[in-house]
Amino acid sequence: MNTAVCTEAGIKEVCDLLPCLQEKYIVDFANSIDVTKDHLRTQDNRSSFFCRVGDHLTGDSARRQTEINASLVDGVEGALKWLTELTSSVAKSNYALCQVSARIDDVQKNVAFLSDQTYLLHDKLEALSLHVESRVNELQAELSRVDLEQSASRQLQQQFDRWKAGHFNQLPVLTRCYVVAEELRWGAFGDCVRAASQDLKNSLKQQLMDKLTVQLAEDLNASQHMRVASTKWMAPSEVSRNLALEEGIQYLGEWADSREHPFVCFSSQPLNTELVYMPRIFSSKRASGAFVDELFGK
Repeated sequence: MNTAVCTEAGIKEVCDLLPCLQEKYIVDFANSIDVTKDHLRTQDNRSSFFCRVGDHLTGDSARRQTEINASLVDGVEGALKWLTELTSSVAKSNYALCQVSARIDDVQKNVAFLSDQTYLLHDKLEALSLHVESRVNELQAELSRVDLEQSASRQLQQQFDRWKAGHFNQLPVLTRCYVVAEELRWGAFGDCVRAASQDLKNSLKQQLMDKLTVQLAEDLNASQHMRVASTKWMAPSEVSRNLALEEGIQYLGEWADSREHPFVCFSSQPLNTELVYMPRIFSSKRASGAFVDELFGK
């Protein structure tokens, strides 16, 4: 089996296949900005995949690294400047922008501990906060003008059309289910689930679970209730491996806890990870219900 080289072109291909990777990167970058009395914590401890996604988005890794590794105030200013650019040009998801907005609020509170000499940093934080708040308000206004249920249904259909068309055939069956559900969580479908009434929320989650069940059973060539060994669920595809895609999926699922989100961990992380709470035999119906619960709440 041939293995694709994990090049920058490969990173672009993965970002095109999984657009929510870019949204997650922006949120993670915002979370890596922190201000204390005497130092700035940056994304030095992030994975190499995280760094390469950043290089892909900015197109100028040297400039970014210089700005972030500069002095306390200059470093934060540089990071905030770049974050402003990203939220303007890349971030499309209301989910991502709301998380960035919350993080900026935290940073603003920490800045209060700095000396008065950093008044310019206060101004830049305030400007970025207003900028992101404006973007969030624009998106929320748009969401209120457009029928949320219609937008969610459209994204739901698009994702399953991509699945049926074979866009994820290079992945194990269970991982296909995860990446489709994760894309939905970051997009209009997830926005709708989070904002909808309880009845609509339940209806959307049931619709997703039904579609996942049917597609999983079809990919496995098994009935919806037939219990299948986990090794078959994660059997490698006959299509050539894509290392960049595998790294991207690991990065997407790094948030999951093995106890609270065993199906997400099992389908997105290396298989040598010990998962005590993951069943060894399960059906398509069991898998679809687990993904909906883990990604969209019980």
